[in-house]
Amino acid sequence: MVILLKAMGCKVKESIVGYLTALANIHSDAVENHCGANIIAVNLHRSFVNELNALLDFVEDIPEENTEALQLKIKIKDYEESLRTMTVVEKNLHKKIAELTFTNKLMTMLGGKTNG
Repeated sequence: MVILLKAMGCKVKESIVGYLTALANIHSDAVENHCGANIIAVNLHRSFVNELNALLDFVEDIPEENTEALQLKIKIKDYEESLRTMTVVEKNLHKKIAELTFTNKLMTMLGGKTNG
């Protein structure tokens, strides 16, 4: 669910707060509209609303995640990985250049054709 919300560009905290608020409102409405109904059911709804409000307070106290900082960290990791890959490629190219240079010098000394 959290991954789906992030993929949709929603802020997870806002979505959870909205969901909990809607649930609390539904159950508060059930309490108000069932005043003459079964007292046990009314008390259950009230208890559930209290639990939802406590959970809502908890969620609201969670600091909002900084998506810009998170995106920068991801970019930095990508750049670091690219740098490691390019370093390996560069080392391999230097090795190949050294091998070709050695081969050309050897061929030149032996009087044969060179590869360059």
